[in-house]
Amino acid sequence: MDYTPEEDSDGRYPRRWAEMIGPRALLRLTSLVVFAATMSAPGPSGSHRDFEKLRNKAMTAYRAGRWQEAKQHWEQAHAIAPDAFQPIEGLAEAAAQLWRPDEAFAWLAKAYDGGVMDPAYLREDEDYRSLHGDARWEPLLAALTTDWDNTSARLRQRQTDPDPQSAPSFKSYRKLAAAFNRQRRDLDDDRWYLSIAQYADGTSTIREQRIAALHRYLAEHPKAGDRADAAWDAVGTRASTLYIYYLYRRWGEFGTQVLDEIDHFLREFPGSPHCGQASLNRAFVAFGVRPEGGTADHPWRDEDMLTLDRSLSEISRKFAGTTAGGLALAWRLMLADDPAIHAGAPEMSAMKAQLDEQYGHDREVLKILWGYPGAARVLISGIADFDGTDLAGTRWTASTFKGKVTLIDFWATWCGPCVGEIPTIRKAWTAYHDKGLAVLGVSLDFDDRAQFEGWLARNDVAWPQIWDGKGFSTPLARKYGVHGIPFTVLVDRDGHVANVGLRGDALLARIRVLLEVRGELPSEKPASIQ
Repeated sequence: MDYTPEEDSDGRYPRRWAEMIGPRALLRLTSLVVFAATMSAPGPSGSHRDFEKLRNKAMTAYRAGRWQEAKQHWEQAHAIAPDAFQPIEGLAEAAAQLWRPDEAFAWLAKAYDGGVMDPAYLREDEDYRSLHGDARWEPLLAALTTDWDNTSARLRQRQTDPDPQSAPSFKSYRKLAAAFNRQRRDLDDDRWYLSIAQYADGTSTIREQRIAALHRYLAEHPKAGDRADAAWDAVGTRASTLYIYYLYRRWGEFGTQVLDEIDHFLREFPGSPHCGQASLNRAFVAFGVRPEGGTADHPWRDEDMLTLDRSLSEISRKFAGTTAGGLALAWRLMLADDPAIHAGAPEMSAMKAQLDEQYGHDREVLKILWGYPGAARVLISGIADFDGTDLAGTRWTASTFKGKVTLIDFWATWCGPCVGEIPTIRKAWTAYHDKGLAVLGVSLDFDDRAQFEGWLARNDVAWPQIWDGKGFSTPLARKYGVHGIPFTVLVDRDGHVANVGLRGDALLARIRVLLEVRGELPSEKPASIQ
């Protein structure tokens, strides 16, 4: 998994674990009484401020590799909020790093009790490397895989709404929305001390009751002037369960259900200002219920991606000047680097210019575009204004890259997938650095330079590194919109960006093409990553 800071300020919140809780909603009773019962679990024994202070201290120690110190802070945070996920995860990681497998497995079991866990994420997280040889590791992953698959299957099932008469009655849509928005804000205020499952339970109950109340309102007020708003709220509330923009997921019968509801809304309220957003959602839901095809690495077919691009293009034209039109154009730009679409830099530059001209002041459009990982930004702008100085004092600018093939790797020692890519980068560096390949790391590590350099030495990372201890706030990360790592940029001999975001064998293969080398890579010595 890529680590991204959108979910949490430190970039460590495991987004996919939380996403998979949705299907539990299908088994919930749907009265507001159940919601009250869900939230009646014992509250925290300290304040949110106390918890945040300890969490920040634990993360600082974590990034510096001070595992015993991190463990102590996580224990204190756990004492304040026993159900909160982050301290439980932190304690499991600390125990694994301190080679205390019994403790690590005990904390992992508690994390499992608190919500569905992604086995792929757990398997690739380098923090748990010490557990890989334990007899309990593979059975744990097998159990998680079964639960994950079952949850995924439930997520694709058609939903059954509660009886609208079980929901409260409202005299206006405005009052209805205000009441349920208030419930959601209250739940979000408590999120810090809830387990993933507790938060998901509360979210699901509020969502189900909101849909039931909206259906009751529409039945009781057939001539109300705000019916279109209420109808779209009902459709949009259900569609929000889909994580519509998460392209890797298939939505099955549930996706078909949402698609039918969106189509019904568009037929009944063709002049509604919500039609733009409805059309945008429809394009992504249709992609989610596309026919099966593709491979494990690319679970879509090229024609599906092209269909999505055409749909977004049509929406951007039909709803030009509205937020929905801007969002459609922004998504076209963000998806344009996919091999199926093959949009070149000039076309992407034209889309970006249109975005700037028409939507330069639309906060929602700008937020979704520049909150996205920076592939589009790098492909549009190239690296003409690259400027950074590595730990050895060497300055790297656009002129530095000319004449060599250069791999720029945005990464951090605290990012499991980044560390997992080091053997690939080392393999390329060892085989090709005397054949015209340059490698430059841009570290998004925090805090202490000596700690960082010590980690590099222990793990045989010999290529140059730019580091300033500012994490995602480092100027190069901000300049190129790097919001998720690992993030790689390949620059050809002419200094042009050739590829963005490649990893593993795909990265090695592309380097070989750019270098015009033949023959097999030499076998790599065992990695010493700790």
